[in-house]
Amino acid sequence: MSIYEMVLLVFSILLLVLFSSLNMTVQSMKSEISNNSAMISSLSNQVEALKSTVNPVKITPSFLKYDILFQNASRTLPSLPLNTIESTNLQDFSNVLSMNEYYEITKFGDRYFLAYPAVGGSTFSIQVLSSPYSDRVMKIINNLRGQNIPAFDIQYGSQYSLFVGVFPNYVVATQYASAVSEMIFSTTGATYTSWLIRQIP
Repeated sequence: MSIYEMVLLVFSILLLVLFSSLNMTVQSMKSEISNNSAMISSLSNQVEALKSTVNPVKITPSFLKYDILFQNASRTLPSLPLNTIESTNLQDFSNVLSMNEYYEITKFGDRYFLAYPAVGGSTFSIQVLSSPYSDRVMKIINNLRGQNIPAFDIQYGSQYSLFVGVFPNYVVATQYASAVSEMIFSTTGATYTSWLIRQIP
């Protein structure tokens, strides 16, 4: 076999390996795109279903007050990813609120935390308890919200989980849990040690 033939053979093998690698990369990207499309479609369907149960409030400057936003935040959420942003000024949320009728909001000190549906988003919350009885959970939620505690529930299978607050990370969620532990315990009877700080969903 001549040197020319050997070089040609090596070059052919390298091209074959390169094309195989490219094909695998393309297939992997196609699979990832397909998965993301399915997730976005599912998220859109869940948000549309939720909108039918929420009384939409058109967000104008006069509505950018915490008590109004708090009262209009949903008491029930589907199990879907949320993204949380924070600010010391509610005006900073106006763009997000103008595009999202569905949100959760929490005030802690001089900071506001706003959670809204977003694929790939990150939101932490405090899971206080779970129950198979939605009416009992909703009663507790209404009692907590009457004390300005941002409570809501998410259904996981046959269980309704009561959550408190939306936060951008675990640390802030922990600080908030410590600050409101006595108030929540007096309403729920659930002790701080039994709570679970977790990422939604």
